[in-house]
Amino acid sequence: PSTEAAPATAWHLWRAALHQLGGLWCPVPFGGADDAAPAALLLPDGRLSEAAAGLSAAAAELDAGLAALLLAARRPVSPIALYESRRSRYLNAAEPAPRFDSLAAESAFVEIIEALGFQCDFIAEDTLSADTLAGRRVLVLPSVRALGDAEAEVITAFVRDGGALIADVIPGTHDAHGIPRGAPPFDAFFGVARAAGTEAFETLAVNNGVEVVADTALSAGAALAYVRGVPLGVVRRLNEDTNDTAYTADATRPAIEGPGLLLNHLIHGGNDLRRDATDWLGAFLQGLELEPALRLSGRSAQRFRGERMRFTYGAATLHALLCAPDGGAGTIKIAVPKGGAVYDLRGGARLPGHRDAKLSFAPGAASVAAVLPYAVDAVHAVTLAPLTSGEPATVMISIEAARGAATGDHLVTVELLGPGGASMMEVVHAHCVNGTGSAVFTPIFDRRAPPRRLRIRDVLSGEMTEIEVQVSSVLGTRD
Repeated sequence: PSTEAAPATAWHLWRAALHQLGGLWCPVPFGGADDAAPAALLLPDGRLSEAAAGLSAAAAELDAGLAALLLAARRPVSPIALYESRRSRYLNAAEPAPRFDSLAAESAFVEIIEALGFQCDFIAEDTLSADTLAGRRVLVLPSVRALGDAEAEVITAFVRDGGALIADVIPGTHDAHGIPRGAPPFDAFFGVARAAGTEAFETLAVNNGVEVVADTALSAGAALAYVRGVPLGVVRRLNEDTNDTAYTADATRPAIEGPGLLLNHLIHGGNDLRRDATDWLGAFLQGLELEPALRLSGRSAQRFRGERMRFTYGAATLHALLCAPDGGAGTIKIAVPKGGAVYDLRGGARLPGHRDAKLSFAPGAASVAAVLPYAVDAVHAVTLAPLTSGEPATVMISIEAARGAATGDHLVTVELLGPGGASMMEVVHAHCVNGTGSAVFTPIFDRRAPPRRLRIRDVLSGEMTEIEVQVSSVLGTRD
């Protein structure tokens, strides 16, 4: 991210936090002849570059409590899983087949799925099982050309239980050792019929099949895909007399029940292919009636480009938007539960509205809101003893909900303030279970300039309190 301006570099850090990553890898701090990047994090005079300043500002905001909240929050199991096949990665890297690239295929699918408003989870070869597929609706096979028999059996059971498959190219044309198969395990499922003499591992362009017409018009010259088992509006068979391709779709003889989408072309080869694949996947997922993380409507849906996410923390539901740096600006409506409240986590304030609250989004920015079934009235705190430099101190904390409502779990930050209100220590985080908890910290200070107050802030609502602290006359271990 060092080559980008401040808003774009901040976007990278927010993306890492919203994907619950603990950090962000940056390139070398100084530019130079050995660095392909034309910019650097540090300027020759030691000052932060614009890019580094953006990272620093975003890091400071996240460290103030949001990062800890996002890392502790639970993201619901995504209905869409993406299979990471190491065997296929080795095969695609070793075999001189044109343009097969597992990493590029995985990235393309993730970008499309996120652009459609969904999140997806990766499942690796060594974790593929009925347990890791439990709760999933869709399994994506990005250029998964090498499949072992055990893997194919797990995927077959997933489909028989009602799961859907999406693939860019015909999966399992090779076995676990990269040896071409005579009969790939999912040919019949996707309705692939081969002409006599055609090898299973040959990849040919398909010019006929099933065309899907979604609610919105498909891109001009859209590549054709095979689909089975999902109502997508208008589905019609194209004229099969226009060519003599080696294999065609044959939906009359499926061996495995369940919906599937075979794009039958690589989607990382250009913008047109990516656009077409987005149309196909969007129509397919719509036919499955999958619910996106956040549903956008009206003009905002047209302006927003980026990721939508949802988390839970205690009784709170977190809604997050990460707008692309080149995206638009607008607002979304979030329903306010009866007796509850919606809070802007970045602004640290309650959003107005009795039925709907509006959350704004802007290019390159993250927007995060917390929906609580109650409103937070106040934060209370008390220290158990005077503070002694170098000795652990404890502060007891409670969150008070409006109208005496039961309080769920909250995350609070504790900050020690000195003369003039300056911070005297790193922010300490504390989890309050059912609204109550404690934080332990070790203050270090000079008794000639002792701390004055403790600031306790609830990250979910932005409510805070400051309390006076007493300083012990006893010398501590660090005095």
